[in-house]
Amino acid sequence: MKLSLLHDYNLPTGALGLAITPDGKHAYAGCFDGSLHVVQLDNGKNEAFEKKHDSYATGCALLPDGRTLHVVC
Repeated sequence: MKLSLLHDYNLPTGALGLAITPDGKHAYAGCFDGSLHVVQLDNGKNEAFEKKHDSYATGCALLPDGRTLHVVC
């Protein structure tokens, strides 16, 4: 199996969890510093949520309603 890098998105810290919206337009990244970022997959722009967790976010999952994000710390 050969792996190829298709996209490279820069975040201020390492991502430990990732959830992609059903339409494939955005990704939510739970990060090592406790922050949560939303990334626009077409251009790589990202924005952090206002609040951070006290600990790192080890995972995140978008619930079936497509609007609720569950973050595991």
